[in-house]
Amino acid sequence: MSEPIVFPNVPISIFQSHDMNNKPSRRLFITVTDLSVVPDELFAIKMSQSKKPELAGKPVFKYFSYKVSENTPFSPLAPATATLQTPTSELKAAVLEKIGKIPGAVFSLAINMNGRFGNITTPEGVFTLFDDQRFPQSEGKPGYYLKSNTEAKVTLTKATSQYGPYYRVQLETEEVPDDIFVKSGRSKVWGEDDAGVAPAAPNIAAAPETNDGSVW
Repeated sequence: MSEPIVFPNVPISIFQSHDMNNKPSRRLFITVTDLSVVPDELFAIKMSQSKKPELAGKPVFKYFSYKVSENTPFSPLAPATATLQTPTSELKAAVLEKIGKIPGAVFSLAINMNGRFGNITTPEGVFTLFDDQRFPQSEGKPGYYLKSNTEAKVTLTKATSQYGPYYRVQLETEEVPDDIFVKSGRSKVWGEDDAGVAPAAPNIAAAPETNDGSVW
């Protein structure tokens, strides 16, 4: 069994969408600044099945994406010459050479949070991030959401299911719940009494835009 991957203190965000069966799915986005400490395996690629012409049929990173500047979108595109047989060590070296030296570039890792619930450990105990069984009416949302770019320790442990390999995600932060959670509100309905109506707030935000913006 391989050793867990640990990112000691990094900004994280969690985004919720839906899978092919229209069930809630979550992805953990980790902002990294030093690509040299990212393990080779997180530069693995796949062939894109996207319908977007800028991605369709091209090699893309499974977990890694990048912005070459604040004004460009995130891109998962890998070197055009990459194949599924290209060693991940070579892919990492290519990224370090081509993208790692660009001033102002932004790097992100996206890890699926599999399972029906997710937690984060804080100095005040373990708190729920989502729980499909406990909160079925709100697609697992507990009534609050984690602030984007919360600083946390992330531990990724390889595991295998009937659907293939994946990473178990463990989150821990030194920040207290009052500083990392935002209570969800609901938008106003015209004609209703304003009393007690909280301002609208997303429970778990939409995922970052991912399309072209590649340097390859």
